[in-house]
Amino acid sequence: GNMIGAWNTYPFLPSGNILVNDRSYGLFICKVNPPYSSPSSPTVSIGRDGSDNVVLSWTSVENVRGYAVERSLTVDGTYEVIAEHLDSTGFVDTSVKFQAAFYKVKAVNGEGFGVSSILSSAGATIEPSQSPTTPAPTSSCGNGVCEMSEAASSCATDCGDLSFMVNGVGAKGAQGSMFEVRVTRSIAVSSLDFFSGNSNTEQVQVYTRPGS
Repeated sequence: GNMIGAWNTYPFLPSGNILVNDRSYGLFICKVNPPYSSPSSPTVSIGRDGSDNVVLSWTSVENVRGYAVERSLTVDGTYEVIAEHLDSTGFVDTSVKFQAAFYKVKAVNGEGFGVSSILSSAGATIEPSQSPTTPAPTSSCGNGVCEMSEAASSCATDCGDLSFMVNGVGAKGAQGSMFEVRVTRSIAVSSLDFFSGNSNTEQVQVYTRPGS
């Protein structure tokens, strides 16, 4: 009952320090004289999974107590710790989908740390979760416009029959007509015929002007 000693000890801190709780004098933070140096810098690889999450993996280094991952949205910005005290050699960042980010990985022990070079997720290769599929093409057939991707053989509704006939009475009682053709692509006119339904008309005059 008169023994004076340590109530509790905790030797598992990532720093390598040891917590000792003494019954008479409170908490002590102890550090064993280490026979090791700071860890070296890990070599990190970066990629993306099928959900566009950033996947980091790195080599294991000696004398390490844990790993930390830091991230910044700009290469020269402030890097914040997004994971620490890791005992594995990998981490998946799920919070920066579809945008670029920059990463550092630190190997830590009680004497210091080794930090990796900066890696960018912008050039990370996406690893598909399944075989890619070709999306079905969308069709605009039926919208009343003969598109560049359409032809009479593929969309008769829009491109099948482009012939037309107009008839009208012009100013001052003269028989005449005006028409315009609006297109969304270059067209070739195969034939253009003018005729009058009046037997008394011996001549048809044609006036044209370029479109705008």
